[in-house]
Amino acid sequence: MSKKMYSFRLPEELMEALREKADRDGVSATELVVRFIRLGLQNPLDKRMETLEEEVKSLQQQQQTQTKAAVASPMVLVPPSALVPDANASLQSEMAKIRQKIDSIEEKLDRQSPPNSD
Repeated sequence: MSKKMYSFRLPEELMEALREKADRDGVSATELVVRFIRLGLQNPLDKRMETLEEEVKSLQQQQQTQTKAAVASPMVLVPPSALVPDANASLQSEMAKIRQKIDSIEEKLDRQSPPNSD
């Protein structure tokens, strides 16, 4: 594949960050730019955001379902943990895992959101 030279204006701090990343990765700044552009064209931000939003909704639905199931459990005089050892701990553990996944996805969404151009 032949390459052609193009010229772009970049903020100095962006160019410096690009050079530092290229050095850490052991590639040229040009190669790193080519990789970033390919990645962006292959997997557009809108599609990634849509996928992450779907994952968040799915995890929230799972969490709601588990919460409803826990609330809808029949009333018993004996604590559930006495009937099924570690039942409450297991449910809380699953809820914590779901919350961590939601938090992780929300952080990814925050990092991928384009900066405000105020």
